[in-house]
Amino acid sequence: MDIETFNKEFDALVAKEQGIRDAKRNDYTGSHDPFFTYRRAGEFMGVSTGLAMLGRMIEKATRLQVLLQGTKSQVKDETILDTAVDISIISKLIAIWWEDQI
Repeated sequence: MDIETFNKEFDALVAKEQGIRDAKRNDYTGSHDPFFTYRRAGEFMGVSTGLAMLGRMIEKATRLQVLLQGTKSQVKDETILDTAVDISIISKLIAIWWEDQI
């Protein structure tokens, strides 16, 4: 793959992430606190918001690992790409959350 094609694909994924982020924020938080779900999960489990996000990312990464090892997905409405994008979004959330903590 040449660098121009790579850059176009990378930028398209970032744009896709933005759309997914906005839609999920609306559905999960009512569009107010972007960390609401993770903050609530952390409180429930007795861990920080960051660890709650990390737990979700590990769940997604485990799914990705299983699928990349050849297991056929039974969830038809979530592709490997969807899972990878979710991991990318969660990692950005962790980074933003962390920067706000220090």
